[in-house]
Amino acid sequence: PPSSSISPPMEIPLPITAWSPSPSPPPSISPHAPAITTSPPPSISHHHHHLFLHMPPAQTSPSPSPFPISLPNDSPPPAPKTHSMITRLQTGSIKPNPRYIAHLTELPLEIEPKTFTQASKLSHWHNAMLEEYNALMKNNTWILVPPSPSHNIVGNKWVYRIKRKADGSIDRYKARLVAKGYTQESGIDYFETFSPVIKPTTIRIVLTLAVSHNWVVRQLDVNNAFLQGTLSEDVYMSQPQGFVNTQYPHH
Repeated sequence: PPSSSISPPMEIPLPITAWSPSPSPPPSISPHAPAITTSPPPSISHHHHHLFLHMPPAQTSPSPSPFPISLPNDSPPPAPKTHSMITRLQTGSIKPNPRYIAHLTELPLEIEPKTFTQASKLSHWHNAMLEEYNALMKNNTWILVPPSPSHNIVGNKWVYRIKRKADGSIDRYKARLVAKGYTQESGIDYFETFSPVIKPTTIRIVLTLAVSHNWVVRQLDVNNAFLQGTLSEDVYMSQPQGFVNTQYPHH
């Protein structure tokens, strides 16, 4: 606490003078008014007295300001806390947690091409397309015929996929040649559609038998699968891009 200095008592002489009103002149007497006799007021003498005031010793202490001083604050008042958790905003720490800075994610370096122009510039994608084309030719999937104005020529495109292993590494590059079936009209080019896929019920039956008999289940990937059947309608498709026959380029 601040040190305070104490002064000795002080005696201050204050002169006090007794006051008496000055004598006023006698009132004038009207000749018609009754006479009133007045006696002069007693004379009051002036006396001087001294009054000594005993003041207590003064003690210096810091006096509080009568008005509170408020400093301007531009920030809004903090919201009342409804929980015991301390946030980074309350502590003033806006830096990110270093535990999440070291989190690494492996991004795929290989990107699947979307067009034939992109895939033809890369040797591994060109080899994948060549493998698909040779498999189609080996199975005698089509024969080259001259076009006719009455035929609806269906286009085709290459679809590229990257097959990966369980650990995320690349297994092989897959290219498929698919026909643009959406250019056909129902009732003119075809009458019904089908998809050569297996039913989920069959898969569940096979897995149930494998579990009950303790069979070892293995998975394999087939490079090319062909439906062994004869089509009842003729389908005319243009030659695949990049593998057009040089002898019959317009077939």
